[in-house]
Amino acid sequence: ALLVIDIDFFNKFNSLYSHAFGDEVLMQVSRRLQSLIRSSDIVARTSGDNFALFINHIANQDSIVYFIDKVTSAFLQPFVIEGINIKITLSIGVACFKQDTEDVHRLFEKAEQAMFAAKDNGRNSYEFYSQLLSDKANEEEKLKLSLESAIENNDFCVVYQPIVSLNEKTVTKFEVLIRWNNNGSWVSPVDFIPTAEKFGLISKIGDLVLNLACKELCNLNKMGYTNIVFNVNRSIYEFCSGVNDTSWLDTIKKYGLSPESICFELTESVLAPENDRCITLLNKLQKEGCTIALDDFGTGYSSLNYLRRFPIDTLKIDRGFISEMTKVEGDKVLVSAIISMAKALGISVVAEGVELKQEVDILVSLGCDYIQGYYFSKPLAPELLPQYLTDFQYSNH
Repeated sequence: ALLVIDIDFFNKFNSLYSHAFGDEVLMQVSRRLQSLIRSSDIVARTSGDNFALFINHIANQDSIVYFIDKVTSAFLQPFVIEGINIKITLSIGVACFKQDTEDVHRLFEKAEQAMFAAKDNGRNSYEFYSQLLSDKANEEEKLKLSLESAIENNDFCVVYQPIVSLNEKTVTKFEVLIRWNNNGSWVSPVDFIPTAEKFGLISKIGDLVLNLACKELCNLNKMGYTNIVFNVNRSIYEFCSGVNDTSWLDTIKKYGLSPESICFELTESVLAPENDRCITLLNKLQKEGCTIALDDFGTGYSSLNYLRRFPIDTLKIDRGFISEMTKVEGDKVLVSAIISMAKALGISVVAEGVELKQEVDILVSLGCDYIQGYYFSKPLAPELLPQYLTDFQYSNH
């Protein structure tokens, strides 16, 4: 059996400490893996933070799982590097010689596919290669190529969903939502954003959306629609990966906009690591005047932890809670608790996915600040915004 092993969130060691620290991590991981194998087995570092482990003469899949459990147990013991205790977890992919392929190169590819599947499933886990994984990987590769082409050809567009202030009884913000028409078929962001994150394309897409949003907001300002804020989604990965934050501010200023007119929404489709670089970037954007919103609160991998560590101005309650609170008392209690907690922290609250008058009435009674959803409007094409702002009357809804 061939095991391809990836160190989860290895880059954080380089960014938080130093490259020398990261090198020591690699050496200690290598030594610990070496201590777990027999003389007939082979362990090698293949690239970056990836290792390959070839296990000879192994009886069956149960024996492989037993060995993986042994590796996982060994890695429960913290590593001590430069006097610092660190915990390391692994994502492991497995392919079996003869059963999966007799071609050595293909064996590595299949084990690597399984490793990526383990990472997609939340890391700190293992996956065996299967034809289903292969089919999924092939579809993902096709999607990646289509995304690269769409980025190059500017095939994306954006629409704008109003966010209504319950205090002012008017539209004060719009969330900027990306749309992609791929060869005549609309592809949902839910389907392509995770792939864009996985293959490092998300920053290019995010930059494209920010440019389109700033251009439209500039047009609205020229028409006299001022004091409007655009909420622009950026992946948590961008904040944690050392993105060039100056370029975001440069884009805003290029269109003659004040940073106060842009709110960056933190989104997380997959678990992302926290690091000081992320917090530094958020603080810098906030200091310049931008606001920060935490999207889909209550559904993410570590939303409460983000709220504790990150400088958040606005919290957006996921539509799943909103749609159920008229039917399930527990969900109403949760929404009430979230709003109360946010107010105690000085954070404003947006309720997402509001569709019914009954939901609006409950949110008003709970002291929610803003409402977003089909109750007021579906997402609008840019050319419809001026008329919508002119015609909007809270009492008509």
